[in-house]
Amino acid sequence: MAKSKKSDSEQSEYPEFKNAVESRDNSERILGLTFALIDTKIGLTKTEIFRTVPGYQTGDSTEALEQMFNRDKRAIRKLGVKIEAFEYAHESNQDSRYRIARESFEWPTSVKFTAKQLQLIELAAQCWGQATVSDEVNAALLRLRALGDAPSSQAVHELMPKFRAFDPTFADFARAISERQTVTFEYRKPGEDKAKTRSLHPWRLLSVEGQWLVQGWDPDAEDYRNFLLKRIVNKRIKLTDFENEADKFPAPTPEQLAEAKANLDAFSAGNNAVLAVAPGSAAWSHFEVDLKATAENPNQISLGYMDESLLAETIRGFAGQIKVISPASLELKVNEGLRRVAQLHA
Repeated sequence: MAKSKKSDSEQSEYPEFKNAVESRDNSERILGLTFALIDTKIGLTKTEIFRTVPGYQTGDSTEALEQMFNRDKRAIRKLGVKIEAFEYAHESNQDSRYRIARESFEWPTSVKFTAKQLQLIELAAQCWGQATVSDEVNAALLRLRALGDAPSSQAVHELMPKFRAFDPTFADFARAISERQTVTFEYRKPGEDKAKTRSLHPWRLLSVEGQWLVQGWDPDAEDYRNFLLKRIVNKRIKLTDFENEADKFPAPTPEQLAEAKANLDAFSAGNNAVLAVAPGSAAWSHFEVDLKATAENPNQISLGYMDESLLAETIRGFAGQIKVISPASLELKVNEGLRRVAQLHA
């Protein structure tokens, strides 16, 4: 059953609720204004903006709308986005028109990202992908097109970052963590051919040397567990349905999270590899050698790992750019895999 909306009196009793709603409304209005002004041919007047952009149809006075619009312009400019104000020569009136300069959304050619920064951008892209453009914004775009000058669908979608998808189960785990839902999935451990059914109270998603894993409480084993997303067989995991808040699994305490993280760090530290990486290569960027190498061994890095077989698979992808110094078992896995590839293409 849908939850009823809070009345004005209820909202006034909870200022934090009111502030959250106002913050969301402001963000949605500013996003709608950005979409409206991006890549237009002749820009939009304030009258057109107030009539078409969601959030300005409040019934307030023109003066109040002007103040709201000025605040929104300052907020957008503060983000580094350039808004142009100009007069359109072909109009008899002298109302200013507004548009967003296209170059505001172009990366300077001098900007370079490390592998870790790209992972963070990728995570942000995933979050964006989970939140579609609202119905109100889509409706506003239709009204703008009716004026004969509006951002194209392509222009709007170009604002959305495009990166490769995470492991297929990433979004499901993110939802389960947010809703505190128990999950069930098929997991294949290293060296085993058959997957086993596992259950988990997922607490958080972590990245260890580029490998994503979910950390949580295993109700069957009654202990902390970490599962690498790449070893989950399912493309979609099963989330346990519930009707009441009481059916959610208990939220982890700070002490539990700290203990689980310490156990993970200890395990990763016990699995340590030393690699020699070719300077300036793709592997050099992937493993962030600039950040990890020491003065004594500028071309070598030491890193912890969760799964030796998956690390060997990653290293094979950079064939010729990496030499395994230790452990010997990792070097053996890399060489065996390369020999199998060579045999298949002989």
